Amino acid sequence: MARGGRFLDGNLKEIRLANIQQRNDKSLFRRGVTWVDSQVFEQASGKSAADPRPRHRLRDPEYFELARRLADEKRSGVLAVNGQLLLLLDGKRILVKGPA
Repeated sequence: MARGGRFLDGNLKEIRLANIQQRNDKSLFRRGVTWVDSQVFEQASGKSAADPRPRHRLRDPEYFELARRLADEKRSGVLAVNGQLLLLLDGKRILVKGPA
């Protein structure tokens, strides 16, 4: 699938999916106002996570630390989604709301 949830069907007609997008190395699925990292459901074991709820909410200093880390890794585009982001990072589920 192309970035932004767009692809061509068999008749070369462009199809857009509003609830799926690709940002850097992350596939994201929208649930309400929250974009969910596909890795939340498929952790290292390859099994679906039984509980996709966040384990950690970022506060302002942590948000900027995360933004710097992702920028250093050339992966900061994932923070550009509209709404909340439920991200799997270092094996932890993190709810990113952005700075308050």
